[in-house]
Amino acid sequence: MGCTFRRFSFWQQILFSCTDFLKFFLQIILSHMFKSDCQLRFFFYLVKE
Repeated sequence: MGCTFRRFSFWQQILFSCTDFLKFFLQIILSHMFKSDCQLRFFFYLVKE
């Protein structure tokens, strides 16, 4: 049980770091697409909800 839990948390860490990277990557792409910061903030507000 403890071993599988440890493995799960390990994969969870990888998954979270990957999603963080993807968010960062998307942020860069979107900031190039939308030049206005206001639009970008609104978009991320919609994503968070």
